[in-house]
Amino acid sequence: VRAYLGLDLLCPPLAELYAAWSAACPRMAEVAKCLPGVRVLQQDPVETVFAFICSQNNNVSRIALLMDRIRATLGSLLYNLPPEIQAFDDEGPYVTSRDLAHVREFNDRGAMYSFPTIEALAYCTDTALQKLGLGYRAPYIR
Repeated sequence: VRAYLGLDLLCPPLAELYAAWSAACPRMAEVAKCLPGVRVLQQDPVETVFAFICSQNNNVSRIALLMDRIRATLGSLLYNLPPEIQAFDDEGPYVTSRDLAHVREFNDRGAMYSFPTIEALAYCTDTALQKLGLGYRAPYIR
């Protein structure tokens, strides 16, 4: 977790980074007011490439859905979540007007999975990947 969040990296304090980022990007200035702990994640490069492939003609919710399905189907179980741990809509836990598939499926699954190995992805068929919702992207995943 510390590595993923970049907590041990030698860099300026977040307040200084926020000031610089906010000066360069009006959207970041708004985000910084609401999310004082936002960080640039140290994501695994392999997972990042596959997320980019999934991003073609998609929105963030759908990308999250596809990545969650890939993890749950081809990855390894990391741990089962306690029942009181639930994902919720980015508009808050009390918003019930939207039914986001990635939130619903994650909560129904109740578990965290690792991203699969490249070998597991390579052995998966296009048909199996298409059933996860990847459509025309399936051959690029394999």
